[in-house]
Amino acid sequence: MTDKSKTEKLISSDDKQSVIDGILDMVFNSKAYEVPWISEKLMELSKNKDLDIAGLSLTCFGHLARLHSNIGDYNKVISLLHSKQDDPELQGRAEDALEDISLFLSENH
Repeated sequence: MTDKSKTEKLISSDDKQSVIDGILDMVFNSKAYEVPWISEKLMELSKNKDLDIAGLSLTCFGHLARLHSNIGDYNKVISLLHSKQDDPELQGRAEDALEDISLFLSENH
């Protein structure tokens, strides 16, 4: 992954495209040991008022599951995704992430 300070700067930006680039960079260039940190950042970003950013953060939990068979704090992430199913704007993204997680994570969770 790129360095965390650069990623923090991107995902904290007021520029939507910078935030999106930061999210994609931290997820797709991640190492397994970084998943807990990335997961926390995605949970924070899921509350963003911009629906594209919030939706992408939800989708990326599915990417983490596929790439690393890990999504960080499983119970917190699943709870978050279930809560987003009640939001008509984010419901589809949450359901897709839940589907990916069930597909790529072992039954141990």
